[in-house]
Amino acid sequence: MKIDCDKLVKNLNKKDLKAFVETNEKIDELTSYGMRSELIECNRPVLVYWSNGTADWNVGHPDSLWTKGKKIGDEIHLDANQMIVCHPYKTMKKIAPCLKTLPLYYCSTEAKMRGEVNEFDATLTWAIKQHERLKREEWKEKNK
Repeated sequence: MKIDCDKLVKNLNKKDLKAFVETNEKIDELTSYGMRSELIECNRPVLVYWSNGTADWNVGHPDSLWTKGKKIGDEIHLDANQMIVCHPYKTMKKIAPCLKTLPLYYCSTEAKMRGEVNEFDATLTWAIKQHERLKREEWKEKNK
């Protein structure tokens, strides 16, 4: 069943709307391949992760293996399609279907197979992103 995102967003309360805006801002930052570390900024962090296979966001329960027992100041290692948010699990489950698409999705094999992107442009963008990741890792190694 397709969700009417215009209706959903227009009917969000102030707190849920804030979560929607902040999470979308965080999605905009997910433009690099590779692992990264983040510090936990709340006591019940929620892992939100993109699936290229289903082309949607999934929400991990705060008591999942990824986040259970994590507290403010703890470090967590995340892949390019993952983010930690400090909004209630129920809010994230509600807004997840209407969040922006992961920017890196447009470089994926799945997006190409579905005909959602120009294959050449997607492949070129993927190659550029991989090159950026390798340069970043090389710089990190060199400056340890």
